Amino acid sequence: LVITPNPAHDNITITINGRLKIKNGTLKIFNVLGSIVKETTFHGDKTTIQRDGMADGVYFVRACSKERVWTAKIIID
Repeated sequence: LVITPNPAHDNITITINGRLKIKNGTLKIFNVLGSIVKETTFHGDKTTIQRDGMADGVYFVRACSKERVWTAKIIID
């Protein structure tokens, strides 16, 4: 799972490396307390998310497909 830019200011681009083309994947962003702050679905290997509603800080991104789960950390500033 590659997140760019990191630290992020506005848009966050999330790319799943590998040969998988995801169908009906889910993407959740959690704050450090474990609360979900954003949730969406995605298709393919790349998606972009708007920062709106996310305060500065550290977050965890979890992308799930039928086959796998990826997790990464992102900093918003």
